[in-house]
Amino acid sequence: MAHLDLVRDLDRARRRASALANDLNLASDLARDLARASSLANVLDLASDRANDLANDLANDLANDLASDLDLASDLANVLDLASDLASDLANVLDLARDLARDRASSRARARDLARARDLVSDLHRARGLVAQLEDCCVHAHMIGRRLEEPRDVAGGGAAGGREPWAVAVRLTGWLVRVLPVGDRAVYREVYESELFDLAQTARPRWAQFAYAVRSTVKVVSLRRALRMPAPQPRRQNW
Repeated sequence: MAHLDLVRDLDRARRRASALANDLNLASDLARDLARASSLANVLDLASDRANDLANDLANDLANDLASDLDLASDLANVLDLASDLASDLANVLDLARDLARDRASSRARARDLARARDLVSDLHRARGLVAQLEDCCVHAHMIGRRLEEPRDVAGGGAAGGREPWAVAVRLTGWLVRVLPVGDRAVYREVYESELFDLAQTARPRWAQFAYAVRSTVKVVSLRRALRMPAPQPRRQNW
């Protein structure tokens, strides 16, 4: 009986030893798993630290880039403001240039109008003098007309080929010559005197000379204006 109990105890001991061996194996596996988990935790800690470092570096770089972009944006805004001011100043300069051009054009027009006005005033003064002279001539002509209506001695005129121009007509055409430009006075004085000399040889010399002097007086203003106009330039022919 004791032997059988010993055998059963040995079997139990073997089974327990086998169970303990299995438990030891499980414990060893668990220890290895724990070691691996610890290593993995260390790796995860290192990865977390690296990730934090990378995140901090990236955030710092982004902050620096953003600050640089903000500075550039501020500089660009200043440049745009300066460009706007320059455009406004340029528009003002263009407006001033246009105003100056209009003022110059108006000044030139005023100068031309003033020159024309001076010429008209000068012509008006000369015309007034001419009118006064014509009034005197009309008075003399009226007196002479009365004398011409009186009966005259036919033989008193002398020979037909030797009559001189009438002094009143000569004086009137002399006044007309003074109205003309200086360079043309000699020519027209000769023309007037020649015409009066030819009219002096007619049948009614004084009436003919008086009518010629009156016609010349009426035309003297237009003649003076025509003589004062510049001569037309000859056209160039392209051969």
